Amino acid sequence: MGSLIGSGVGFLLLILTDFGGWSSYSSYYGISEWGYVGPNSPLAVLGLFILGLPLLYCALISLKGVRNPSSLTQGTVFRAFKLSILQLAVVFAGAIVFVIAVSGADDWWFGAGFYGSAIGGVLAVICLSSLRKSYAGAVPTPYVPGAMQGFPQGQPQPHQSPTSYPQQQNYPTYGLESAPQPFAPGPPAQVAPSQQRPTASPKFCPQCGGPLPSGARFCRACGSELRQTGTS
Repeated sequence: MGSLIGSGVGFLLLILTDFGGWSSYSSYYGISEWGYVGPNSPLAVLGLFILGLPLLYCALISLKGVRNPSSLTQGTVFRAFKLSILQLAVVFAGAIVFVIAVSGADDWWFGAGFYGSAIGGVLAVICLSSLRKSYAGAVPTPYVPGAMQGFPQGQPQPHQSPTSYPQQQNYPTYGLESAPQPFAPGPPAQVAPSQQRPTASPKFCPQCGGPLPSGARFCRACGSELRQTGTS
């Protein structure tokens, strides 16, 4: 905003007001003469407009940055900064030429065109220098496919679907063939018949054929004594 105000106001004062003036007084004739350098003719206005083009460019870039900060690039800011320095050099060179040209006058002065363009150029240089340092100290974010990228000034950007996708490439495995494989359970182990634990055969009552619990002396169904009759 400071660069916009300084460069914009300085450009308008340069092309619309006097750059400087002088006056001379003749005591013999009693006549006072005066003159000024400024927009006193269309050709002079055109010349001042050309001299103020660096300030006009800085004003346009500053206006663009105020409206949309993310639209500014590092190259644009550097270019505007160099042009603001060039504008200061042009203004002070014009001041030196003006002083030399009116050195024989009795009185001379600088007008609003000089002060406006000089102060506006200094303000633009200070503001653009600060912005240039902020761009120079920023570290660009590396591009990661599929990751969200940052934008200047934190402005959200609309989602855009990609038009093309990178082709899948086959990369070398570097010895992955010998890497340990995931554990997979094998078939159950086979046990030899001789190592299997013998299971007791069920017992039945010889009288009624009912099942007998282990160690029973009498049948629960018919009440026969098992030790006298035997078991099967």
